[in-house]
Amino acid sequence: MPLIVFTVEKSREIDAILVRRILESAISLGEPIGYKASLVVYGERAHPLVDPTLDWGIIPRAYAETPILGKSPNLLEALRETREILDLEDSFEPRITLIIWSASVKPKHRVDLVLKSLEYMGVKYKIIALRPSLPGWIKYYPEILENTITYRSNMNIEKLYQRIIMDITH
Repeated sequence: MPLIVFTVEKSREIDAILVRRILESAISLGEPIGYKASLVVYGERAHPLVDPTLDWGIIPRAYAETPILGKSPNLLEALRETREILDLEDSFEPRITLIIWSASVKPKHRVDLVLKSLEYMGVKYKIIALRPSLPGWIKYYPEILENTITYRSNMNIEKLYQRIIMDITH
């Protein structure tokens, strides 16, 4: 079953630190087939869908092309654009879609709309907090809190990847 991974962030921090290393972990473990990754950037430029199962060497070139994907100053709009892209795919094959969402991106007063949008898309999501303590806004949303993982720079990425995959497939 293909796994499509999106990240939502304010800066390129997750892209540099996390997504690339998660992709490397997925590839080193030889799973899953059809793994795709994309960066849905909150208010900045976005990166394309890439499929590292084809050829790891094409990724730097693909990242350099950077077409617009989910580029929006509004998290909900970025998710809508992402949904449109997923709907355009011809594949009817079941897939797991994971959104890795930086905890620094606060959906403000539209949290319920964001959650409904994720539910409508059938998305499993994990929020990665790139700091030792969680931001205050998360504690008011238990459904978000239970999907949040605190990431530290010394964390083993392969273990993080396995934990995320185990969480979303069970």
